[in-house]
Amino acid sequence: MKMLCVCLAGLALAAVLGCSKDSTSPLVDDTYVLEETQTIGGVGGTVETDDFSLFIPAGAFAEDHTVTLYVSSEDRPFEENQVTRTFRLEGLPEEYSQPLRVSIKYDGVLSGETYLAQGSRVFDYLAGDTAVVHSLRAASDSAGYLVAQIPQVHQGVSRLRHGIHMHRGAADGAADPLELLGLNGYSTRETEHFAIRYPLHLVEVNMGHVAELLEGCYQTVVDDIHLSYEARWWQWPIGVVVKRLPSDAPRSVSCARFPDRVSLSIDQATLSRGDLATVRVDAGQELLALALESYDRFDPADVPRFWLALATLVWAQEWCVDGPGYQYPDSFVGREMAPFHGMRAGAGQDWQSVRLHGFGMSALIEYLVNDPRYGEYGIRNTFEAIWGGTAPTAALLNNVNALVSEWWPQFFKAYVGGELYGVGKGVFTSSSNLSGSWTIATGDDSVKVFTGRYPDLSAKLYLINLDYPTIDESADLLLALGGQTGYQEPWGVMAFGVGATSLEYWGHSIAQGSTSLQVPGLKALYDAGTRQILVVAICSNPSDTYLQETDADLEIRITQEEEPIGGEWNAGHLYLWSIRGQYARDYFDPGEEDTEYEYADRNFESVYFQGSTTGNTFTASWDNTVLSYRYQGSVLAVFSGDPPSEISEIEWNETISTDTVTRSYSITMNGVPVSSNWDNGFTAEVWGGETCDYLGSLFHTITYATFRDVLQEWECNTEYPQSGIRLSFSKE
Repeated sequence: MKMLCVCLAGLALAAVLGCSKDSTSPLVDDTYVLEETQTIGGVGGTVETDDFSLFIPAGAFAEDHTVTLYVSSEDRPFEENQVTRTFRLEGLPEEYSQPLRVSIKYDGVLSGETYLAQGSRVFDYLAGDTAVVHSLRAASDSAGYLVAQIPQVHQGVSRLRHGIHMHRGAADGAADPLELLGLNGYSTRETEHFAIRYPLHLVEVNMGHVAELLEGCYQTVVDDIHLSYEARWWQWPIGVVVKRLPSDAPRSVSCARFPDRVSLSIDQATLSRGDLATVRVDAGQELLALALESYDRFDPADVPRFWLALATLVWAQEWCVDGPGYQYPDSFVGREMAPFHGMRAGAGQDWQSVRLHGFGMSALIEYLVNDPRYGEYGIRNTFEAIWGGTAPTAALLNNVNALVSEWWPQFFKAYVGGELYGVGKGVFTSSSNLSGSWTIATGDDSVKVFTGRYPDLSAKLYLINLDYPTIDESADLLLALGGQTGYQEPWGVMAFGVGATSLEYWGHSIAQGSTSLQVPGLKALYDAGTRQILVVAICSNPSDTYLQETDADLEIRITQEEEPIGGEWNAGHLYLWSIRGQYARDYFDPGEEDTEYEYADRNFESVYFQGSTTGNTFTASWDNTVLSYRYQGSVLAVFSGDPPSEISEIEWNETISTDTVTRSYSITMNGVPVSSNWDNGFTAEVWGGETCDYLGSLFHTITYATFRDVLQEWECNTEYPQSGIRLSFSKE
């Protein structure tokens, strides 16, 4: 069982989300009345009534500030433990250089520990609402008054700990309203990392459970998620205040940053019910937020960057759940389409869209931490890169040990297939989530093209309705996806059969520029009960900003076999991965100076071709137009053994052309060993540095209107991303 006992509401990134309530209203209710107003400047002064005094020493304020005092006799956040009225200060500057002294008249007889409670309203980003969090400061009795100090706020500290301040309606240079009151009858249980202050009437053993829970959460953040608190600006132990929270409080635990400390408030009623499970989840995510804040400081000019931290925090709920039956984070529900909107583009520019996008992207974190290419140390490595100055999206991609064009489609395979958080087929086939649908009902329904704009690292869903019982038995479905710009963006297309209760993965194809996937045997599928096919069109392009948009066409075409193809092996697909090449750029204009450049990771992929075998020799040729791309090519392959144990010779020629660019290559290979066999085909492949041992020749040109790039030298990559050859042949 994963256990994480984890402070969210005060996270700098969460705090800046802003307040949903009017910041000029009282912290808790409308029972406050105006008591006093004073303008105080550099000479200092006092805001004073019969039962309250705030002393500002000379030099504390750098300039004049109008300080206003409100009071309420009805607002009593600490109920029977409260021994003063509740006061509210407005107009204090964000920064002041000396401590302020507060004196409040109390009623009754003091017992137990006595404190001045300092309250501040924060935004709980998970609940989308605000909460008041208190920090308790030691108070002394002076002739019927509780006396305590509010520490100074040094230059820059306020900006370090409070992003929320600039979104709560305070005047420029002014801090948010401050709640002050006196209380007694408390006790303290202190551990290495937490000082838990609670009412005396609570059973001591309950605080032992709370202490154990909080320390367990700390250990999980450090030992299991592998994050560190070393860069924190605050000191251990964190103050934890147990009190009865309002009935409409967003969660059982909230967190706030004060000038000199971090403080947690835990709901007394939740503890009294014995509901430690709720406290564990809420406190656990808050502690993880504090750790993440150590790596990524709040920047009000770049709020979208925090989608990754939000996604990580929501994902972490699974570490907080005690017992079986966990399915998905509470905040994930209703945000399932977030990954389709673009890894970074989906975050938008405002806090509300960033917040909701982060909730949905928790599914991506769930996928990656369970993938060894990212793994259990991936979160730590990613946030260490962010601390070093790398933007969050780039930091995430750089710490996945695979090409994004490979793993991003694989994420959608797992996600749409129901492997992550159990998202059902109803979400992905809902008309509100589809980018288009097409019904195949007659012979006239032979081709359909959907044009869409794809942000970087995004995807779209299309639904095909199969309503043609007399469709030809040789009819196949060809799915082709490609960009309209003529550049080499990586694309992926994927197909799922829509069953009664789930989606069945059928296959996918990835390639640069364009890609295609063939779904064979539509008649057989129909007869077996298939009535719908879900297509996932995937853009895996990672531009420098991750905000580029590319227009692309998804072409869905019905193809039929016009005449039988002879021979034993009659279909194939060839792939040469990750070749490092030195290119010469020759300009057609003599006035332009020719140049050279290196391309570190060039991939070559054939179309899925059909041909025939005579003896041990396979031949195929093609001339197809898909979307705006024309594919022309040929293959000759000589097999050794029966069944083949080696492809002793390969000659592969292909030209891919559009209106703006023509790419041509000629490749020969020799002696590639067969690595796997299946019922109707086989694959020959090699990887790493030895790839070049089997690669005989490679010629490659890329021709534009004004210049031509010609491959001069090439070599194989021995480290990630490794070079590789994969040659597949089958009987269709």
